[in-house]
Amino acid sequence: MVVSDTDQVIAVSGGLKKELLDKKIDYELDKIIQSENRYLNDKKIIVPIISQGDAIGSITILQKDTSKVLGDAELKAAEIGASFLAKQMDS
Repeated sequence: MVVSDTDQVIAVSGGLKKELLDKKIDYELDKIIQSENRYLNDKKIIVPIISQGDAIGSITILQKDTSKVLGDAELKAAEIGASFLAKQMDS
């Protein structure tokens, strides 16, 4: 799981921490965040964090195991995480 703001990765859980933490987000992720629409495929789920109508970052879930696909449970977890962070920023 990866948490970003609109500039860089701010939190990472799992084995990719050293490679991703504090790295600038790429064009693709920035475009998804600014669109305010979630993105999903079998290996990646991205849910923008929307606070007071503005996109302020994202929650990304990456699937490391190539034999498994991401599904509804992972999407729901990302949506709950994004909603929680948005509410924290609102208060």
